[in-house]
Amino acid sequence: MEAARDPARISPQCSEQQFAAMLQRMVANEAPRLFAVVQEYGDRVDRRVAAWGMAFADHAEVVAVDGGLRMNLRKPTNALHAFHIGSHVRARLVWFTPDAATEVSLGRVRLTRGCTDRKRLPGLPGWAVGTVPPMPAPPPHSWLATRRTDLERRQRWHPPC
Repeated sequence: MEAARDPARISPQCSEQQFAAMLQRMVANEAPRLFAVVQEYGDRVDRRVAAWGMAFADHAEVVAVDGGLRMNLRKPTNALHAFHIGSHVRARLVWFTPDAATEVSLGRVRLTRGCTDRKRLPGLPGWAVGTVPPMPAPPPHSWLATRRTDLERRQRWHPPC
């Protein structure tokens, strides 16, 4: 009886390549949706990503970017109340869209999609490489300028639209 349960004694039912393809399809079908909880200061004055989350079929997991808060919730929208602050900071849920990314920073190197004036990257069509300029300081009236945690000082400021 014990020998029948030992998977080492059972022959593979497909090739390694077929099994890898099955695993890729399984992961693609079962992957959770990624979202961010974004805090908005005023009416489009300033913003920051406050937390990241994964939405599964029956629940959502949320982790604050500063690592101080983790939540297991029934729905992603249930996380928003934890990130509203007073009457000036409201939270909104933003679903991650991979095609919306325009650049990726890797240390002192920045990869930019859709740039024509930078060095093209072989093997990555549509992407170019350049150096990362110094991070701009937020304007003095910015909400981020008034925040004093290490995380916000390291976080890249996003100018208003």
